[in-house]
Amino acid sequence: MALVNCPECGAEISSKAKKCPKCGYKKRNKKMRVLITAIILVVVLVSLGLGGYYGVQYINEKKEIERKETIDRILNEIKDDYKSGNLNAVSELCDQLDDLDYDTSEIREILEYDLSVYEAVNGYYNSLKKFADSVSGGGSINSAISTFKTATDKFDLLPIDTASEYGRYIQTIRNNPMYISLKADILEDTKTDYDYYLTRDVYVYIIDSYTDELLSHSLPY
Repeated sequence: MALVNCPECGAEISSKAKKCPKCGYKKRNKKMRVLITAIILVVVLVSLGLGGYYGVQYINEKKEIERKETIDRILNEIKDDYKSGNLNAVSELCDQLDDLDYDTSEIREILEYDLSVYEAVNGYYNSLKKFADSVSGGGSINSAISTFKTATDKFDLLPIDTASEYGRYIQTIRNNPMYISLKADILEDTKTDYDYYLTRDVYVYIIDSYTDELLSHSLPY
């Protein structure tokens, strides 16, 4: 039987003794120490694992927030480009949205349609304003009718896509009773001399009523 020193008081005691007979110090069980160490190690590893998991989750959530903010910014830029008539820039912005895993298929489909009708729609609206200004300003009604009719003929051939604001605008104007009447009563009437001095003022009044209603429907952008 070997003798060892008590860790507490230093007295010599048997290596097999469970406690020091002098000070009562109890020897720790080696297996218990190993178990406690193992438990502590597991707790530390679990804590590190959870910390890493929640850390990665926080980073991913932050990235997703930044992604959504970037998408919202680009979508607002697309609206601004539409308002300024810079439709060609929208395609490049769609490319940026694609890089952010945003589905741009609907935007691109509407853009393709808008590009196909943009010139004719704006041509109609600008011609309508010039037609109204010319008639009310004392210009030749016959000449103004001829010019405006060219724009309406193109406008009437445009396809309608109600997913697009331009498409809904086309539909609204073409279904407007004032537009239908203006075409039937004025634009398609090739026999009447609207510049005849005795009846001109009457026609000016009638045409003004048509154009005022149509101009109240502004372009989408």
